[in-house]
Amino acid sequence: MQRVVLTLLAIAITFIAGCSTAVHRSSVSKQDFKMQVKTVVLTDLSLPEAIQHRQDVRSYYLEQIKEIFARNNIQIVDPEVYYSAFNEIRDTNGGYFDAQTGQRDDEKFAKVQLETLARLKQTHNIDAVLYHDIRVRNANFGQYRAEWDGQSEAYEKNNSDVANFFSSMVQQTSGRLPAISYLVFINDVNAKELYMGAGGIQLISKLNDKDKFEPLPVAELLQDSNTMAYSVTEALRKLLDEK
Repeated sequence: MQRVVLTLLAIAITFIAGCSTAVHRSSVSKQDFKMQVKTVVLTDLSLPEAIQHRQDVRSYYLEQIKEIFARNNIQIVDPEVYYSAFNEIRDTNGGYFDAQTGQRDDEKFAKVQLETLARLKQTHNIDAVLYHDIRVRNANFGQYRAEWDGQSEAYEKNNSDVANFFSSMVQQTSGRLPAISYLVFINDVNAKELYMGAGGIQLISKLNDKDKFEPLPVAELLQDSNTMAYSVTEALRKLLDEK
């Protein structure tokens, strides 16, 4: 069953991976951000459907963000506070789904978000909100490694870097592979984007011994705390002094 899920996931990934965006963008300097932003409310980490059950991953990234912001003297408001206000305002406004189509009404959703931030500015004096997720990205591979969002990884499943290097001398291969990255978005209380950053975590498809690319089992995803920690510092690298 797991292999079936991974196969379907791989098909979806082939399409989704084409949607990669900029690695970092910022509308404020590091200095201005630290002067203007003293308190940030967090939201829950969004995960791909195949790993929605990984509460350990959500907890890990939440703690990483809290530690980094604490080192930069930025106060944190927990996600529970955000969702308590958000849900109350959503219900007061009658929700944000279209009664006819059943689809989310983006205008209504944006209204609920703005009212939530306005309330939290009053009650908790927040200056910004942090949204974050783990999503599929494009990794460009060539020679013997794949690179994306500041990360680099050998793309042959069972070979070391040395073996991959020698195989690359015999056969030149290049292209794109699906990988996962950690993305962070920080908006001010008027929903203006202040910063976006991405940090690569790992490839989710590798070349096997039969020279076929195959998706990694779900159980092998997000198991390395070193690459996970790196993804956070890389995502925030151009905003905070973490590297």
